[in-house]
Formats: sequence, structure tokens, C-alpha cells
Amino acid sequence: MGGNRIRNSASARPASAGARRRVLVLSQHSYHHTTLHRNTETLLRAGVEVDQVCTTDHWELGTTGQPGLRRYGIPLLHRRTLVGYPLEYAGFFLWALLAASWLGLRRRYDAVQVDTLPDVLVFSAVVPRIRGARILLYVYDLMPEMVASKLRCGPRHPLVRVFARMEVWSTSWADHVITVSDLFKRVMGARGLDGGKVTLVANSHPVEDVPYVPLASPPWLVCQTILIERYGVQVAIRALAELKDGRPELQLKVLGQGEQQGGSRSWRRAWVCATGSTSPASGCPGPRRCSWSGRARSASCPSSATAMAT
Repeated sequence: MGGNRIRNSASARPASAGARRRVLVLSQHSYHHTTLHRNTETLLRAGVEVDQVCTTDHWELGTTGQPGLRRYGIPLLHRRTLVGYPLEYAGFFLWALLAASWLGLRRRYDAVQVDTLPDVLVFSAVVPRIRGARILLYVYDLMPEMVASKLRCGPRHPLVRVFARMEVWSTSWADHVITVSDLFKRVMGARGLDGGKVTLVANSHPVEDVPYVPLASPPWLVCQTILIERYGVQVAIRALAELKDGRPELQLKVLGQGEQQGGSRSWRRAWVCATGSTSPASGCPGPRRCSWSGRARSASCPSSATAMAT
């Protein structure tokens, strides 16, 4: 997983005797975000000190109560509009730049992981980089494809081309790039990214502790994704309606959260289980998602790039 890659990068530079390795994580995701939490826990278990700059429910300036972890959080409202996105990105970039610069002057980091979106967030790590930290850009999603799907336009649209150029600048500036699928790697490669600079880390949950489970009866299908229109999960729901006459026993379990969750009559056909929280009280924690997917006759995980490709 991504935490292992960061841990290995932190090991690449010899530390002074008795010093613990130290990693800075910059992410506009909430500290509840499953992948952010999982990567952080991997580093902590490896004995790495982690400073985390992310979005939180309220201001946080270092104290978490968890040994080895400091969190510097800013509360930001998520506005899924053409105006809200750039304002939110700009606001967090300024916070990340200030926090990373201040922390980078006070502490020397072995590595900095920067999570997208946005791609240009990687430049907020300029001070730690000047002081010798390796910069790893973790690409969760492709910004040009996301903009194209939002605007319902093609790759030649001027704004899409601007974001494609920003992606190239960002991936070029980073020392290494982590991404979640071979499709993302190929798309970025077509824009000039050297494949030798990229590591694939599937955005999936650890399965070592998930026991074997038999196929469900009656059968069900699983679709795990963020519940937003461009990811196309509504296609799976419409397909379920088409199969209703021939396979009335078939069920669809939609695992995810997002702006479309429970918002229409068609969504009430599906079992929508909100996920994303790392709390044990979460409606559907990782092991349970793995169990449900293991019992399914078919499972899918759509993304913005696959939606654009189809």
C-alpha cells in the first residue's frame, strides 16, 4: 500500500543514530478518509513519526492523543460547484503551504506524501523539499478527466488542457508518483509521465484478516465507489431494474457515500451503505466491505477515468 512506499522512501536516506524517521502527509481529504487513515496507520506501525496536514471537523494544531502522530487540520466546507471547488482548493493550498513551510523549518522530514486532488498541492511542499525531503505525489483521481466530466466536454477544451498541463508540472516536480490503477498510469503516461517513476498501489482494503465466505444466496452484486454522477453508478442501478423480470431475486449493494446518496427514487432500489469513516462505528468498515464483495457474484469499482473512457 501507499504507506509502504512512503516508509521505503523514508528509509532511503540514512537517519542519524537514534533518530526516528519522519514523514509529512499533505491531503485535502478528511482525516476520516479511509485511504489516508490506512496509509497513516501503516507508517505508525513501522515506527515512523507522522505529521498530517488535512481537513478536519475543527481546527487542530498538533495534538491527537495518538503516539507518533501530529495533526494540523483546517475545517473546510465541501462545495461541489464550479465556484466552490476552486475556492476550496485555493483555501486548502494556502493552509498546506503555511503549515508545511512552518513544519519544514522546524523539522527535517525524510519524505512528504501529497495526496491529490488538486495536483498542484504538491508545490506546497517546497520548503521540506529544499531541506532534502523526497516528494511523493499520490494520485487518487485524474484532475483533467474530472474537469471534463464536470463540464461535459472533451479533452481539447481549453480548461481541460490547462489542468492537463498542471498535472504534467506536478508529476514532473515530484520525485515519485503513486497511483491507484494501471489505467491512470497509462493516461498520465500518454501525457508524458515516465512509467518508471510510477508505482501502482490498488485502492483496496487489506484482505489478510478477512475470512473465506461463501457466495451469497440469494445472489447479490456489489458496486463500491463515490456516489457522484460522473462515476456512473446509476448505470448499475438502471441495469438492476432491467434484470428485475428475469432475475427478481437479484440484489445490488452500493457501498459508498457522496452527493447522490439516497437522493432519488432509483437510489431507494439499492442498498446504500455510507462508508468512508475510519471509526469502528462506521456503517460499513473495511473488513465488512471485503466480506460483502467476497460473497458477491460480481463486483465493480468505477472511477472518473473509466467513466470518460466509456
